[in-house]
Amino acid sequence: MVSVITDYRISFHCYFMRILIDTNIFIYREADQVLTEKQQILSRILHEIGAIQIVHPLSVSELKKNSNPEKKKIMLSKIRAYPLLDSPPEPIDDAFSATITAKPRTNDEVDNALLYCVYRDAVDYLITEDRKIISKAVRLGIDSRVFLISDALEFFSKLIPSEKPVTPPGVEEDYIYNLNLADPIFNTLKEDYEEFER
Repeated sequence: MVSVITDYRISFHCYFMRILIDTNIFIYREADQVLTEKQQILSRILHEIGAIQIVHPLSVSELKKNSNPEKKKIMLSKIRAYPLLDSPPEPIDDAFSATITAKPRTNDEVDNALLYCVYRDAVDYLITEDRKIISKAVRLGIDSRVFLISDALEFFSKLIPSEKPVTPPGVEEDYIYNLNLADPIFNTLKEDYEEFER
């Protein structure tokens, strides 16, 4: 019974986990190129644990700046398949601003906005391939929640239960759609519950 409860808690927690995807990760995943093996495995793991992958509105704004109209159209059509972070917090915290300074005419504004979402717990984690973001996360003390793809792969793979519950002898595990409802074993259930076959 304890192991079942533990597994349930893991699934319950992961189902509501919100992971912010940096623009560079989105571009790697959605561009017309073959994904690396790590990206494929990470994508599968995040799906398996039920994590919600979301994008920041500023990431959409970044894509709109693409000078190639056709490429911009394609990328925007793909990013709209991801949920947007509703009402993201704006980096106005003095302690945050004192630690992270934005340089003029750089994409620091977007980087800082993504980090601030983690800092204020608007999201649980951020995945990026930008090492400058990682070093800022270290200065902010939130580096345990900001990952490169390789680090994310190592972290999230640990959230998948390594062992399935033990099936009792004489019981075979299968999907319900593979059951034969005409099997005599179900006769008494059909008699007791009219709605059983539905």
